[in-house]
Amino acid sequence: MTKYECILTETRGNTTIVTLNRPEKLNAINEKMLEELGTEIARISQKPEVRAVVITGAGRAFCSGADVGEMAKAATGTPMDIR
Repeated sequence: MTKYECILTETRGNTTIVTLNRPEKLNAINEKMLEELGTEIARISQKPEVRAVVITGAGRAFCSGADVGEMAKAATGTPMDIR
């Protein structure tokens, strides 16, 4: 099993469960989570025995959206440049 920072994975029979695992941030999506999700979905797509993927969230929220705090740190330039 691959170890990730922001997601957990578990396969039960023909189903893989992917859990967004940033409960302290209500599972807000950051760049690391996007990278890990892409890697895991690519890995799952190579397994013909997996017939379903369930995506869930740890803690009290499924996903609160994008982590705007991290996005603001990554943004460079003026608002007009970004627009």
